[in-house]
Amino acid sequence: MLNPPNSDDALRLRDYFRAVGYTHEGLHDVLGIRFPLPSYSPQMPMLLARTARKSPFDILARCFFLARPISASDADIIPQEVLIILQTCGLLVSDRPGWRASALLSPCRGLWLASDTYEQRESAGGREHVTAISQPALALLDFAIAEPTGELLDLCSGTLVHGLAAGGSCRRVVGSDLNPRARMFGAFNAALNGRTNVDCVTGDRFSALGGQLFDLVLSNPPFVLSPGDEFLFRDNPLELDGFCRRLIGEVPGHLKDGGFCQLICEWVEIAGQSWEERLAEWFVGSGCDVWVLAANRQLPTTYARDWVYESGMYGAGDLDARYDEWLEHLSRRNVKAIHGGLIFMRRRAADNWVSFGRIEDSSGGESVGAAVRQGFAARDFLQAYREDKDLLGARLRIAPGACLEYQAHWRSGAWEPERMVLRVEGGIPVRVGLDANVRSLIERLERFATLREVIEDLSVDVGLPAQAIETDCLQMLRRLVDQGCLVPWHSEAQSQ
Repeated sequence: MLNPPNSDDALRLRDYFRAVGYTHEGLHDVLGIRFPLPSYSPQMPMLLARTARKSPFDILARCFFLARPISASDADIIPQEVLIILQTCGLLVSDRPGWRASALLSPCRGLWLASDTYEQRESAGGREHVTAISQPALALLDFAIAEPTGELLDLCSGTLVHGLAAGGSCRRVVGSDLNPRARMFGAFNAALNGRTNVDCVTGDRFSALGGQLFDLVLSNPPFVLSPGDEFLFRDNPLELDGFCRRLIGEVPGHLKDGGFCQLICEWVEIAGQSWEERLAEWFVGSGCDVWVLAANRQLPTTYARDWVYESGMYGAGDLDARYDEWLEHLSRRNVKAIHGGLIFMRRRAADNWVSFGRIEDSSGGESVGAAVRQGFAARDFLQAYREDKDLLGARLRIAPGACLEYQAHWRSGAWEPERMVLRVEGGIPVRVGLDANVRSLIERLERFATLREVIEDLSVDVGLPAQAIETDCLQMLRRLVDQGCLVPWHSEAQSQ
């Protein structure tokens, strides 16, 4: 059982961790990974070799990140007062003749987050395992709107990583999880990181929250489409993606006007129906604007294989049987593919819109929360200018951080450009291919007051009437606004 440290002890631990480099950056520099791996990972021998010098960092990394026992002589490398605090708060327990960690302790972007060990996951109480930070958790952090606000809810909170990382400037943070162990870890992590504005509750979805309203809801719910119910943190407890659909249906009733919900999850594509059409049904009558960013697509065969092997809980003789069980579960329900990505919702009493898009890899560790807000502003703009005749009177600019990348081949003594790609540094990860005409179009945006004037000027260069190129130009400009490469003139002005 963990005991939340008092404020002085928590500060002492954080100062020591920073001093010896036991930080998010330090782990990545030495180990090359950002979240703990189980003991059966093929990378484990390499990670142990990289922490063999017996420095304070190595001892902490081996004990609290790689979950390896440390000897009494290893423990002596850590200052006595730090050892006493680690023992008093329950993180370090006797394993004669040495010590072992009772929980993992993962550095994450200026925080330190306790969670269950993989050994606990494989025990009799493993269903209530509170998992360490993971790839989906970090992806949601990348996109979180982390800015001063009133009330923030970390729903299906686990270690409370999203509430703590995004709620530093919030008036109040609430963590809610069905798993009672999550409440214990959430309270411990809040104390360890010096946060006094946190409440942790236990309940299914919103059941423990009454009528509370929030400015921001962040959620990494159990979304895996498994045939069983092995882990609370992982397995969708309803048919296919039904849990996420129910969650999304309940969210609007707990958002303030203008409040956001940001969710990372998976949803299925059923044979005979597009995933966009199916997903759009989730948002009918929600009273929210919705922006869906799909990030990946898996076939049932690879999906079942990856999750069966990821658990690491089955012997060689059981793997095939478990794989067949997962595959049959998906096949029987006509699942053609499984999509993963992010869903953003904004409560707004108006003519709401739903937008679908795609992103590239979102695990780069770069916060793009400001770009999420800009994305909503861009879609509001497109909603307001739905007719081409209206859009002709609007004004656009190239987004801050826009970069144009060229690819050329050397031919006949000269470089011949073959491909141009537009992306935005600090924006939503996207790469848009351009040709010379589109480049010429957007280069004119800041020289003219309206898109009508831009298109008329371009028409002179291409030798065609403005009416002949108008539709194609406006469609491309809409696409570039949708993908964050262009912004309305007023949005750009406000950002400077």
